Amino acid sequence: MMVEIKGVQFINKGAELMLMAVIEQVRDRYPDAEFVLTNRGAYSTFQSISRLGCYQKLYINRRGFNLLAPAELISKKLLYRFGLVPESGIDVILDASGFVYHNKGGMPYIRETARRIRKWKRSGKKVIFLPQGFGPFQGWRMREWMRTIIDSADLICARDEVSLEHLNGIKRSEKNAMYPDFTNLVSGYLPEGYRHLEGRVPIVTNFGMVHWLPQEESRNYVPLMARALTFFLEAGCEPYFLMHEDVTDKELVHQIMEAAGSEVEIISESDPLAVKGIIGASRGVLSSRFHGLVNALSQGVPALGTGWSHKYEALFSDYQFEEGLLPVTDDQDLLRERLSFISDERKNSGLRQKLEKRSEIQKELSRKMWSRVFEITA
Repeated sequence: MMVEIKGVQFINKGAELMLMAVIEQVRDRYPDAEFVLTNRGAYSTFQSISRLGCYQKLYINRRGFNLLAPAELISKKLLYRFGLVPESGIDVILDASGFVYHNKGGMPYIRETARRIRKWKRSGKKVIFLPQGFGPFQGWRMREWMRTIIDSADLICARDEVSLEHLNGIKRSEKNAMYPDFTNLVSGYLPEGYRHLEGRVPIVTNFGMVHWLPQEESRNYVPLMARALTFFLEAGCEPYFLMHEDVTDKELVHQIMEAAGSEVEIISESDPLAVKGIIGASRGVLSSRFHGLVNALSQGVPALGTGWSHKYEALFSDYQFEEGLLPVTDDQDLLRERLSFISDERKNSGLRQKLEKRSEIQKELSRKMWSRVFEITA
């Protein structure tokens, strides 16, 4: 079986973790399965794809057309020798895009998928959208493209109720389903060189908080994180910054430290499983990255977060810890109260017990999702 994993990349640790989660589950069910990824330049290079033992898809998109389509006339066996797979050689497409199908810059993704999905189905491929965020969808073109996607997909999984409502608003279908983020089943590990981080508090930033939020909120983000950094330092929690995406977040981290008047350790780890292990060994986490929060909550680690879309609110709701989502305001009393869920030992311990119970429920839902996926691909 040749399986294409669509929408993943190697720069964002959350996206890479989704990739590894898919490979783990599929290989467990189909040991002989082979995987195909698309070369997306800096986001997923030939080196990063081959390092995982995956094939590279024979595909370069230009305005919805595959510039390498003529190369499909070459023998598949010859292409496979060079690590290349034509689209005709793919049996199953698993879309693990995270959150690209929405109206904030998502039109190119929606248009391209709508144009290609009917061809995929005509050639007998199974097309499954793994749990991810969807919507909102504005404009008749975007809505029509999404209708095409829903009609053609074998299964399309929303990660939360709001996303499911957006899908059903396009077209109600028995193929529309809701399951949690599936990276909750992946186990991390703590490398020996990071043992000094045990029991400390990582802070995970996100440039999206500045880019996507309205200006009146986005301008409060750096001051908010600076106050949180100062609070954790004063509480003896030994905070540090844990990078989930170095390219966009590095400058943001330095702005926060400058605003706080304090410098702390910055950890940049390339292995997403090690990142999850680091978070699992933490006292608590403050994260503006969605998968930074999933990594914590799914391991029963107290987590507080800020967010720029409905997916953050929905995640905290899944774990029945709605107060974990911090408003991006200058309310210092509220901030100190919420941060005490991590700093206060009694609150921390009670929250851990609650999160561990909720985590088991979420993991069982993920197992049910994979069972449904494998029924389709059988």
